[in-house]
Amino acid sequence: MLKAAKVRYYLISEQEEFLNSRFDPARFVNIKSLFIISTQYKRHGLKLSAR
Repeated sequence: MLKAAKVRYYLISEQEEFLNSRFDPARFVNIKSLFIISTQYKRHGLKLSAR
């Protein structure tokens, strides 16, 4: 079973900018892959895995 924990980080502005510059491309890829998966299902009825 997977468990999660909430963690709060207090970053300085330089660290925050660095992390934001890394998370934005990852967020784009995640959203794009979800779009592709949902489009394939709607058009062709194919269930794709995001693994």
